Amino acid sequence: MIVIATRKIDSSTNDIIDWIDGKGGTVIRVDEENALQQLHIVSGQGADRSFIQVNQQKIYFKDIVAFWHRKGQSFFADHPAHSMKLDTNHVDISAELAQEWEIVKEYLFFLLSQKRNLGNYFKSSLNKLIVQHQAQAIGLTIPQAFVLTAKEDALNLDLEVITKALSEVAIISFDDATYCSYTTEVTQDFIQTLPENFFPALMQEKIVKKYELRVFYLDGKCYSMAIFSQLDQQTAVDFRVYNMTKPNRTVPYQLPQDLEEKIDKLMNELQLNTGSLDFMVTQDNEFYFLEVNPVGQFGMVSLPCNYYLEKKIADYLLNNQPDSNA
Repeated sequence: MIVIATRKIDSSTNDIIDWIDGKGGTVIRVDEENALQQLHIVSGQGADRSFIQVNQQKIYFKDIVAFWHRKGQSFFADHPAHSMKLDTNHVDISAELAQEWEIVKEYLFFLLSQKRNLGNYFKSSLNKLIVQHQAQAIGLTIPQAFVLTAKEDALNLDLEVITKALSEVAIISFDDATYCSYTTEVTQDFIQTLPENFFPALMQEKIVKKYELRVFYLDGKCYSMAIFSQLDQQTAVDFRVYNMTKPNRTVPYQLPQDLEEKIDKLMNELQLNTGSLDFMVTQDNEFYFLEVNPVGQFGMVSLPCNYYLEKKIADYLLNNQPDSNA
């Protein structure tokens, strides 16, 4: 049995499940709609009696052969308890209970990670600044970056810069509209509008690219795609500002061997056996590493490049031997 922890909206999970089903495997999907109804964990002697219950089905740990933490927090508890009565007063203890549940959930993910596993719950959100530091230490080239809080410092930068979120992309909805944060050029005119001191902001060297790369890493192998985003003004700074009318051209790409070796070393240091990496390639064919997304999308690489990553992921979870031509 294979357990996949994911989000309801992640369609890529459906594709993997289809492949596993087609190969005769059994899958349990855990997401927002499939709450954890019961938990029975035995430590030490009798551990083989441990189980979780999802959708009225008991899943014994001893029957789980592989676990994939795809996306999200997963394992939502189906045991609400918000208050308790002390004398005549009701006291809200939801925060304390939430802390208790986090400990239990972390232990659950730890136990599942002892199985054949893909993804890493404990590394599902990375500090981009630390990752860039680690990447540079193993020999990858990174853009020069500044974290600033003073207008004067921003005005004194002697190179063109962009800014982007240091954490995850911000998605804000109001007035029946949704707004997302994208990578944006920072001009001197814009800096002039800033207050003398502002919230810490990333200002990163603007790379004049020939094209950019999305690399999907799976168990020591890289599957790469070139994105010719610079040919369209709408996507030149951030290809995620998609041009649905005229999409960017994308093609399979073979990375230099030494770059693949550095990627493998970085992912091992990050304790990740899968993830999506972003690079930019300059007019002088220099590779700039940008970031790693441990739960990044792979369908956008798989389909146009005919990599059949969904099949490869299914085979990994099933512990099947890869095809000779894979």
